[in-house]
Amino acid sequence: MKTFLLFISLIFFNETKYPTYKGEGDLITFIQNNLKYPPEAKITKTEGRVFVQFVVNKSGETTKVKVLKGIGAGCNEEAARVTNMITWFPGEVDGKIADVEMVLPFDFKL
Repeated sequence: MKTFLLFISLIFFNETKYPTYKGEGDLITFIQNNLKYPPEAKITKTEGRVFVQFVVNKSGETTKVKVLKGIGAGCNEEAARVTNMITWFPGEVDGKIADVEMVLPFDFKL
């Protein structure tokens, strides 16, 4: 199935240039500075990885934020909150500015 999806994406999206982080420094530093460990997750000792799917629109804004895989205890909401804060230089498909879907992982570890 993965091979089939890769084949389909190669046919329809010949050249995709993914959005790049627009803020000061780099994206990892931005996330580290803004991600807060939820109090409930600390109490319950919840750890893990949250995957957040979103679309970077033609203006470079983060839209359509959705948690694909979460761990609960407030971590999913926190990952979505930080994702909504990120600004981007828009991506391109076949040389034209376009909406681009992306996924970011967020690690929560005590």
